[in-house]
Order: sequence, then C-alpha cells, then structure tokens
Amino acid sequence: MTIIINDKPEELAEDTCTLKALLEQRGVQAAGTAVAVNDKLIRQSEWEIANLKEGDRLVIISAAYGG
Repeated sequence: MTIIINDKPEELAEDTCTLKALLEQRGVQAAGTAVAVNDKLIRQSEWEIANLKEGDRLVIISAAYGG
C-alpha cells in the first residue's frame, strides 16, 4: 500500500493498517506529536482505530526540544 507521509510517497506493509501501528514502526513517540490524515487532525485517543488506506496523505509533526 502506498501512502504519502510529509509529502513523500512511502510503501507500507499490509499489516500496517492503523495510524498507531505506523507510528510505532517509525519509532514516533506520542508525546509532542500531532498527526493529520487527509487534512484532518487525528486525536491521539483515535490513533489505534484510525485505519490507513491506499493513497492517504499524512502530516506528522513532532515537537523538538532544546535551544
């Protein structure tokens, strides 16, 4: 399945069907992270039930700490 993550196409295994699974595979921490799928912000409480589909467009933003 191909999706777009931060404007870059990425090929995902079929077992990566939820947003939570994708973020865990990529090592993205929930704290300080915001995710939009097809221009809609997805709450962290919904990541486990947010199913990904062919052609979805994701924007993943993680806060950076430091100075």
